[in-house]
Amino acid sequence: MRGRGSLQVSRSIPTEDEWSWGSTECPFFYLDINHAREKFIGKSIEEVLPYFFGAVLGAQEDISHMPPIPFRYYIFAFTRFLMSEDARSGYSRNSEAQDGASSFLQLVRNTLRDRPDFILPVMEDLLPTVEFVATHQDVYEADKDIYGSFLDLLKEIKNLLAAQNRWC
Repeated sequence: MRGRGSLQVSRSIPTEDEWSWGSTECPFFYLDINHAREKFIGKSIEEVLPYFFGAVLGAQEDISHMPPIPFRYYIFAFTRFLMSEDARSGYSRNSEAQDGASSFLQLVRNTLRDRPDFILPVMEDLLPTVEFVATHQDVYEADKDIYGSFLDLLKEIKNLLAAQNRWC
């Protein structure tokens, strides 16, 4: 296994070929896939960060429609956004911090549940951010009455990991 954080440093921007779904591409998601490509392809994590600050739910949706290699790269733009000083200080323009924290945890949970092969290779590097966000719901000013319990999402994530015989 890689050490924490090593993946973020060692990865390079996904190539055009790595953006291809090949013959398994689903026509239902063609527009979503194209939108993700338009916003992210050929861009570094630093170059896509402004998108998260201006439209975090759109960025989350785009990541959810990416092929595996771009998904594994750009999910770390999401972690960079969430661990930024702005997000951790309750950055509230259009509820970006709250929506971002909640949608990130849901993206991790849903991907573990529905496409574990997409996320398991990077889960060790994601887990510190997952745990921080889940245990600091107040930092993101995410009201439990609106966003539910981040600790409950963390429990679901850990249960899914345990089911994969990865972590407990």
